[in-house]
Amino acid sequence: RIDRLGASGVDAARRASVLVAALESQEIAHPAIADLARRAGEALAASGDVVRALAVYRRALAYEPSSAELLSRVDALLKEQGSPAERIALYREALDQPATPARRRELLHAIGSIERRDLGDLDAAIVTYRRALDEDVSDRTAYDALLEAHEAREAWGDLYDELSRGLARESGAGRSAIVLRMAEIASVRGEPARAIEHYRDVLASGAPLGEAVLETIERLAEAEGDADLSIQVVEQRLAMAIEPHEEGLWLERLGTIELENRKRPSEATAAWKRAAEIAEGPGGDADRAARLYDRVLDVTPDDRDAATKLFAIHRRAGAWKALAKAYERRLAASADDEHEALVLAFEEPAKKARATDPFLVEADRALAREAIEPASRDALLSARARVLAADPARLVDAVAAYKRAIAEAIGDVEPSLDALDEMLAAARAERSRDDDRRWLFAWRVDHATEDEERERLRLAWAAAEETLMGDLGAASSLLDRVLDENPDHDDALATSARLRLTMNDVDGAIEAITRRRDRSEGSARLSLDFELASLLERFDRMTEAVEAVAPVIEASPANASA
Repeated sequence: RIDRLGASGVDAARRASVLVAALESQEIAHPAIADLARRAGEALAASGDVVRALAVYRRALAYEPSSAELLSRVDALLKEQGSPAERIALYREALDQPATPARRRELLHAIGSIERRDLGDLDAAIVTYRRALDEDVSDRTAYDALLEAHEAREAWGDLYDELSRGLARESGAGRSAIVLRMAEIASVRGEPARAIEHYRDVLASGAPLGEAVLETIERLAEAEGDADLSIQVVEQRLAMAIEPHEEGLWLERLGTIELENRKRPSEATAAWKRAAEIAEGPGGDADRAARLYDRVLDVTPDDRDAATKLFAIHRRAGAWKALAKAYERRLAASADDEHEALVLAFEEPAKKARATDPFLVEADRALAREAIEPASRDALLSARARVLAADPARLVDAVAAYKRAIAEAIGDVEPSLDALDEMLAAARAERSRDDDRRWLFAWRVDHATEDEERERLRLAWAAAEETLMGDLGAASSLLDRVLDENPDHDDALATSARLRLTMNDVDGAIEAITRRRDRSEGSARLSLDFELASLLERFDRMTEAVEAVAPVIEASPANASA
């Protein structure tokens, strides 16, 4: 009958009344009666009679004190009534009953949660969680809640101590998380040295850290001047870098710290060179690579590898001024065994960047060495002249440099001779360069090894004296030298006759034409007879003119001109 009246389809209030009436005269000492009490409690709660429902559930709980179900129902009703103290008392009563370790852990968690969240009694919650940990040191829920309670109280010392105790129980990522938190607390407490120690521990573990954490560590390291910690942060960032560009940025930062904070130039330049190599790679940044190699050379000017790579970058980019500057710096720090080669390599950028004076300084420094080889000396003198020649404002110096290179040369001078010749030809309108032209012709004549070559050079020199330099006397004297060695040179005789006539040296002109006629035959001789006669007639030397023209008339009686 009780089951029928207490069925779920019956009105809740009526059902509760029936079940309570059936229970009132009963002592709960049997599972069936305990079940009846549960049903009565449920019905009362459903009808809204929380007070009587709690009373019935408490009677059932007294029979079954370890029942998690009954305890949960009582707690829920007490929570509705807003009675955290009663709820705690309820759970404490349950704690006093025999229970498994797992059940005791649940009860303590519940008590601590009510104390912390409902009562706001953090001190009481801390005691409860501490008790839970005393009973089970591996209770992670109690441990985390205990840490939260300390943090809520801003009890940084207690929180730090609790983390320290928990550290021994952790490994791997869990341990790193605790150490990181200890570092943060140490910073809050104004203990930077301790914070640094913990951050160093975390970084050494290789645990992945977020950007915000790394920035925090880096700021602390900078504030405390801890270069070693800064290095650890950068190394962590390098390990995390995915893109080559990002890796290069952190390598540059690493080098800066090594140099500025740790005073280790070798480590700094090694990092910058690695970064530069990345910047030179596919999709890289040549300008950035050049800047990094510049930094290397600022620290170690004698780094041949960095200099060579920097030269190549500037050369590919056609950055001649930058390349010239790089050579200047490299040369200033170069050893004797490499200096000459560097100077010669400096020639092209020096010419294109108009770095004339810096080149001359280094070239003269190389030439001043006593142990210089003849071939090297020749090469340096020639390069020196070429660099000067490339500078339009240094024509006089360039000519002097070429003359020196030619005069002091041991080996082949033809390239220098040709270069000087071209330069003087380009300046043909400048009469101030005539002495240089004569010097060049004289050098060529003096060093000619064949008579024919010497003759050709003197004829060319004579032509230049006449047409370019305007010195007919010098031209005539040169032709005389040709005729001294080759009296029958027809072109020299013809030109000599023309020049002497221009200079009003009639006798000299007559002598030259006569010499030409005397070595000629046939029609060529007759032509020269007529030319000689015409010249004599022109200067009213009629007897000689008649004598000269007689062979022409004899050969051609009808020649009216004769």
